[in-house]
Amino acid sequence: MKGGRMKRAAVLCLSLGLTGAAFGGSKDAGTASAVFLRDGQGARALGMGGAYTAVGRGVSAMFWNPGGLSRTSQMGVMTSYNTLIEDVKTQSVSFLCPLSKGEKGAIGVSAVMMNVGDIEKRDGTGTLLGEGKVKGGAYGLGYGFHLGRWGFGAQVKSVNEDLIAEKGKATAVDAGVLGQWGSVSVGLSAQNFGGKYKVGGLENDLPGVLRGGVAYHPVETENQWLERMTVSADVEKPVDQDWKVRGGGEYVLSRMLSVRAGYEQMRDLDSSGISFGLGLWTDFKKMEKEEGDYRRNTESRVVMEVDYAYLMRDVFDDLHRVTLSLHF
Repeated sequence: MKGGRMKRAAVLCLSLGLTGAAFGGSKDAGTASAVFLRDGQGARALGMGGAYTAVGRGVSAMFWNPGGLSRTSQMGVMTSYNTLIEDVKTQSVSFLCPLSKGEKGAIGVSAVMMNVGDIEKRDGTGTLLGEGKVKGGAYGLGYGFHLGRWGFGAQVKSVNEDLIAEKGKATAVDAGVLGQWGSVSVGLSAQNFGGKYKVGGLENDLPGVLRGGVAYHPVETENQWLERMTVSADVEKPVDQDWKVRGGGEYVLSRMLSVRAGYEQMRDLDSSGISFGLGLWTDFKKMEKEEGDYRRNTESRVVMEVDYAYLMRDVFDDLHRVTLSLHF
């Protein structure tokens, strides 16, 4: 019985937006629906505290900033597995295909699936009617291109949820820009905006979010220790929560291993989240590298990358994220 109550509480958090009330003190907290869209995808990004608006390029940009979609000359596939509160889980998969050589443009598809598992169904009197599955999904098609130092991109998504008693659906749009000047990049993105989310006879806003970020990754320097480092910072404003600040970094320890750490703070509550991560990648074709070259490089022929993130949380249980990527 206790497990059933916990699952029902998890459904409320996801379908009614109560996670906003738990994590943010804005007067609009809890007014957005389909909040599983707010769950970040990609363990590399989450290991860096989600400060990824100016970092993400290629296939990972589908979930953070479409402005980075064209910043790759390779095809890529990324799949992630995320644990949330109780038995709530999300999985995602994305695919990116450059339209031509030289980072001229790229098209991508993405899918995010949420599953709560079996939930007790009861009528108005509390009589048990059996069990049902609560699930949701968002399926997107994106395109990105760049002009000079600037990358531009957008994604259109179909969003739906099956809440046993009711079903919800909406169409959402993401858009973003990413600019780079040597070692510094900046990014802006707007995600999950569009039509009203309709559940039965009710309409609510989608969990839209505005992000801005800056990242620093030294290039063309004689100091190999600096070339191993990436640091980033984001400012984020969800439509139904107050401002959030994120920061993170990555350091390449060897030709196959990197470590990450990040921090997320919510202004209205004395609450924060610390994250840690690991990344492991390998070049199947054993590309020859120069002695002392320890840069994270996924542009070399066929590369497989496995990322893990551990997210410490004050309110709910700590979270684990795993991502598998293939660049070819």
